[in-house]
Amino acid sequence: ERRSLPIREDSSGEVIVKGLRDAPIKSALEAMEVLDAGTTNRTTAATLMNCTSSRSHAVFTVNLRQTTRTLGGGGAGEDG
Repeated sequence: ERRSLPIREDSSGEVIVKGLRDAPIKSALEAMEVLDAGTTNRTTAATLMNCTSSRSHAVFTVNLRQTTRTLGGGGAGEDG
């Protein structure tokens, strides 16, 4: 079921999107699948100027985490 996600600003001025989903991925293919799913979930409707105009917005944010591996392996590494 698709629903609108309310956008609010908290008392410190930070923008909050209630109901936003975080999707951890491990490959470029997984990223494209998440992006495709988000695009499919957007609402489109006709306007006077365009018969398939988008009536919604999408935000696709990528957060990268770099890890350092030691020679010989075995450790999980360090974030950094």
